[in-house]
Amino acid sequence: MTYGIDPGKSGAIVMLTRDAQLKAVDPMPQDDVSLGNYMSMIVDDSRVADVWIERVPKYAGKNQSGSAVATLFANYRYIVGYLEGRGVTVNQVVPQSWMKPYRLLTKNWQVLTYPQRKKTLHEYSLAEFFTTKKEIPRWAADAALIALHGHSAQALTTA
Repeated sequence: MTYGIDPGKSGAIVMLTRDAQLKAVDPMPQDDVSLGNYMSMIVDDSRVADVWIERVPKYAGKNQSGSAVATLFANYRYIVGYLEGRGVTVNQVVPQSWMKPYRLLTKNWQVLTYPQRKKTLHEYSLAEFFTTKKEIPRWAADAALIALHGHSAQALTTA
């Protein structure tokens, strides 16, 4: 399993199988109890799972509200601290790293509509990821790409 985590307020947690098939898409839990329960599940899977999380930026962008940034930092700190405290290796990746392989490092990525993101992904042979029975909603697209990045990185290290 590979978990991709976008820790933002409107982020998500995406789980892929070992062959990069979509297994689960969940919105980022909004309270500490729900987030703790989800992290406990990841700890239980940690022997067979890789965890990848978007590392938070060192500064907030001009288009981000203060509450969104506060939630991003709080979730990130909670997730990384909880998992590493329980012995789970958490791979932290900056957006430039997980976007670059998919040629998604564009200034307007965050403002693209879901159809625009989907069209962009189609161009890079990721269409099958969005056309399965479990479609990925727009709010989970970043977490899905983080999971795909992690899956690819793991495949390279084990090859």
